[in-house]
Amino acid sequence: MYYQSFIRLLHHVEVDYSIPENIPVPRVKKLLQAEFTMQEDGILTLEGIDYNKNDVLTELEHPEFIARIRYHKLIWDHNELLELLEQDAIDIPKSQQQWFSLHEDEDFRIFLSPLLAGAYNSVMKSLLLNYDFTQAELWQRFHVFLSPEDEDKAYQGTRIFLDESLSLFKNMNKQTYLRNMTELRRWEYGSWGPFLNKLPDSLFYYIDEMALYVINFSVEIQKLERELCLALSEQLCFLTRASQELKEIVLKNHQIYKSNVSQQNKGGGSGISVGSWIWIGIVFVKIVISIGTCSSSYNPEFKLESSPLLDSLIRSDMKKDTQLLHQLRK
Repeated sequence: MYYQSFIRLLHHVEVDYSIPENIPVPRVKKLLQAEFTMQEDGILTLEGIDYNKNDVLTELEHPEFIARIRYHKLIWDHNELLELLEQDAIDIPKSQQQWFSLHEDEDFRIFLSPLLAGAYNSVMKSLLLNYDFTQAELWQRFHVFLSPEDEDKAYQGTRIFLDESLSLFKNMNKQTYLRNMTELRRWEYGSWGPFLNKLPDSLFYYIDEMALYVINFSVEIQKLERELCLALSEQLCFLTRASQELKEIVLKNHQIYKSNVSQQNKGGGSGISVGSWIWIGIVFVKIVISIGTCSSSYNPEFKLESSPLLDSLIRSDMKKDTQLLHQLRK
């Protein structure tokens, strides 16, 4: 259930809430009941936000209602926080500047935690769906608002993402990894190391698990994908909370991968990975088959000749792949 600001209701029935102790609760209750009675479906919609009578009366009759009004007002006065709770809309840098410091108010933090848990999960799921590890790392700073009992709900989507990621690296090898190249590219260019390193203690075990499976996968393909292995290794180096044994393996492997890439560059290679060359080959074959099929129906003596489309595709992909790899190493 999304949060609905009680302050908006007080504005609607024109009740002054500047001094919570002076709010005429019985009068507010009568006014709101009258408002709900006038609604055909029993739902009161204000500024696009739907209010349910039962939820409103439950809050109004809460033993700590007067004290809670102060917290509702605090949310109302911070529009970035209000939009997050009511609409799952978030601008993380603005939120950092506008309301992050509110976590220092312990009573407010306790009030906010169960309200924030669902929105926190929604934001994290959205960021991880797009592999936006940089923003996900920043969002984890807001974990300070969460109480232990609300953490499970807040990280539900994160756990699913991490379980799927573990499965990805666990089940790939040098014979099967090419079918997952699109997803692997996201891990190659994403800043996932700092994100993993800041997981809460309740998800601490994922750090070692991810480190272990990424290490094993990198060793498996190190001769085929030198640039990819180095990129993955660079992110593993951020896992300072991993076990000492794994950190030592990461550092040793990282030196090997750096040496491999250095030797490859000195050798005057194109810098394009085996996987990329295979992808280009697949595109080439598909175009050849397409051209052959179309042309052979008109010319029994069909002969393959240079295709401008084919030349453009190959040049474009080679240029893009090379630029990305060089940018990563700068």
